Amino acid sequence: MPVQNTPCEWPVPSAFMAASLAAKRAANDDAKSRLLRQYAISPAVKTRWTKRSPYRAIASPMRSISVASSPVPIMVIVSSPSYTSLPRASDGFEWTTESWGAALRCVPLAVHAPHLFTTRQLELSSPPNVRALAESIGAHAVAMVHQVHGREIVVVRKGSPIPDHRPQADALISDAPDVAIAVRAADCVPLLMADRARGVVAAVHAGWRGTAARVAVAAVDALAREFGTRPTDLVVAIGPSIGACCYEVKTDLVDAFAAAGHERYLIDRWFLSPPPARGSMTRAPLTLDVPRANIDQLVLAGVPEDQIHSSELCTAMHLNVLTSYRKEKEKAGRIAGAIRAPA
Repeated sequence: MPVQNTPCEWPVPSAFMAASLAAKRAANDDAKSRLLRQYAISPAVKTRWTKRSPYRAIASPMRSISVASSPVPIMVIVSSPSYTSLPRASDGFEWTTESWGAALRCVPLAVHAPHLFTTRQLELSSPPNVRALAESIGAHAVAMVHQVHGREIVVVRKGSPIPDHRPQADALISDAPDVAIAVRAADCVPLLMADRARGVVAAVHAGWRGTAARVAVAAVDALAREFGTRPTDLVVAIGPSIGACCYEVKTDLVDAFAAAGHERYLIDRWFLSPPPARGSMTRAPLTLDVPRANIDQLVLAGVPEDQIHSSELCTAMHLNVLTSYRKEKEKAGRIAGAIRAPA
């Protein structure tokens, strides 16, 4: 640290910056009023900074060798992705070890339905790996859909055969204990739901288009229509997805959410634009918090917020374990969220 040139006998130490602590206000009224008040209290950006991946590629440099010197063998080591230090998820989630690698589970949801979220260790394009996914949660098969970023729902019923083709949809609901239902994602939000009273489940794929179309709410409505589910009986787990920390968007997405009928206070809550730094005239990029948008939509649909659990893991921040289309483009793999009805 450089020393200031002052007339004092001793150098003057630099000052430390103080950190402020903001208090949260508890909500006691209905869901919409609570969300409105939270927005009114804190319109500032709630940017989440997730833990950055500890993995960095390492290549040992080779030192030059003089022709006059004795040759000394030099080993060059290039590390491969390590799963010994998995990113820390939020409270209520835990990593488990499967035959094919690491999996993420939500503890409160596991009480009601076997489920998991995979990592990039499991290649989902391989039929044997899909069977391994089913076996990891005690199922004999996996039902999946051809995801189209909409709000269509597929119903998987106990005793019914799984279609040979994958229908176009972005959510599945099921009462079959021997068949897992799964959605795939590489930045989009994978949601898993279980009805703790009726033993039925749902798997939902929500990208920004599906979120604008309220696909998670469509799944709640389908569970109620097909199996008599009440929203207050649902337990929900939100798996890894791209966070607001990394999901920069343009204003056309704001227009798309407005056109879909979302209220302005919600749009302002989901689209984050930090004020410029002191002394700067340039504003930070606009970002979208897709997990938060899905949480708010479920709360407004009647699901208690304390029964919605988010892993808070950003796919773009943990590429050694997860997959991100935003970062990897066409090379990105997919993770899966899979769940089955309890036996």
